[in-house]
Amino acid sequence: MTKQQDQTRGRSNKVMIFSCALGIVAAMVIGVMINNATAQSRFEKEIVAVNEAFSAGDNQKISEVLDRTVSSGDYAKVEKSIKKYVGDIMKNINDIEEIAESEAVYNSLEGKYLEKNRDKLEATISELDKASKKIEALTSDYKKLYSEESVKGYIEGQDLSDSYSALFSENAKLFYDDKDLHNDYDSMLKVVADTIRVEAKAIDYLNKNKSAWKIVDGSISFTSSDAAAKYNEILQSVANS
Repeated sequence: MTKQQDQTRGRSNKVMIFSCALGIVAAMVIGVMINNATAQSRFEKEIVAVNEAFSAGDNQKISEVLDRTVSSGDYAKVEKSIKKYVGDIMKNINDIEEIAESEAVYNSLEGKYLEKNRDKLEATISELDKASKKIEALTSDYKKLYSEESVKGYIEGQDLSDSYSALFSENAKLFYDDKDLHNDYDSMLKVVADTIRVEAKAIDYLNKNKSAWKIVDGSISFTSSDAAAKYNEILQSVANS
């Protein structure tokens, strides 16, 4: 092989090596682009799934969706942050419902409950007081969940670019800026808080005036019209609050 042929072959090998290197880089870039596009597609579909489950009020489906992560990279960070935020909203709602459905709150003015707990009404008052304080705390939490400034905390400290932080804000805003949801939340909290307040007053009245009432055929009956009027006045206060 001549010296010229050797040099030509050497240049050819270098070109091949350089071409291969370019090919590898191009493949890596394309791979990153494909992965990013796939992550974005999965993210967008998952956010739709989160919203649909939340709107349907299907707790089992919500838990199923919130417990998984389908995207990757920075999209996964945004996905997890959105789901943590929605999960905290759901926990707040479920905690409110749990209090509303507790025996003391749900049944305390029912005839069967009063008959069974006639001599333990002070304990019922104590339970209602605890329920009232829990509702106050949940109301405070709820206000934070609907504060744009507080919601930003779910994405902070994750070393994300402005575009991903904006992506989180856009999706979180679907919840904290939903006026109908906000109004429903307010109404639910007010109804539960007012109900507990009136029940506490009514049970306190019954506890202090045990000789003025009895249970007849599963319903409360008063020994005088004045006692009945006073009790009904307390119950009506929830409608006038």
